Order: sequence, then structure tokens, then C-alpha cells
Amino acid sequence: MDKKDAYELSVEINAAAMIIIGLSNQCSDECDRLTDESLQLALAGVSSYLDRIADDIENLEINENTKTA
Repeated sequence: MDKKDAYELSVEINAAAMIIIGLSNQCSDECDRLTDESLQLALAGVSSYLDRIADDIENLEINENTKTA
């Protein structure tokens, strides 16, 4: 697994926010709609992505703590 730094993680969090904004278009009558299955898969993908980012943040904190110990 590649080690991430704080900047790389902030970029990934920003990307996840942009994905969520894109998915929020599903609430607008002015946009094409995803099928229920596609929307469900997209949301599961975002959830998985955020879980992985959380794991990377945890690893970043562990690595920082071992450096100061």
C-alpha cells in the first residue's frame, strides 16, 4: 500500500465531495436520472472510497505517532 500524505488525502476528500455533488443532481428535475441500481452502486462506491480514505488517515496518524515516539 502506498503511503499517503495529508495533501494527497485532502485531494481525495475533495474528489469524494465532488462525486457527492454530482450524485445530488439526482434530486433535480433538470438532470437525467440514474437507474435505482446505478445510483445504489454509485453510493456504495462512494462509501467504499470514503472507508479507504479513513483507513489511510488512520495509517497516517499511526505513522506520525511512531515517528514521535
